[in-house]
Amino acid sequence: MPPSRFRSVVPVSVDGIVLRILCKNTAECYQTWGNLAGYLVEALCGLRVQVQYAMPEAEKLDTVHRLDFFRAFSDVELWEVLLLAKWQRLAAAKTLIQEADIGSSFFILAKGGVEVRKQKNYSAYLNRRACFGEMAYLGKHKFQRSASVLARSDVVVIGIRA
Repeated sequence: MPPSRFRSVVPVSVDGIVLRILCKNTAECYQTWGNLAGYLVEALCGLRVQVQYAMPEAEKLDTVHRLDFFRAFSDVELWEVLLLAKWQRLAAAKTLIQEADIGSSFFILAKGGVEVRKQKNYSAYLNRRACFGEMAYLGKHKFQRSASVLARSDVVVIGIRA
């Protein structure tokens, strides 16, 4: 039963959140506190907040060790990268890069798959370990994105700003 049926002060927008918290199938529950918090803020304030993906530092180091892009990096260099990087988790169908937006970061796909679209047409599918957005980084200045990148599954990306 939705909580708003028992207490009129509970907004209807919170019903789905509470029911999802109480569900018995753990795969359907919120996977992180940050994810839950984002949905609560959206329900109560009308804002969608994207919480930076919190992964333990040792797990991040292990992840970058396994990525071809970082194969030649020493442990010291990898720790420096981890200090600069922003890790994000995005749900399937979310847009990571929008064509024509200005950006200065490039991304490495740590988990999942993304679709690249140019002028709304399919261009490529990238899997785990792929890099994208590097033109913005190499230019060392704000760069107009030449394509959109959309998550086709739940993804984890490592973002590095120029």
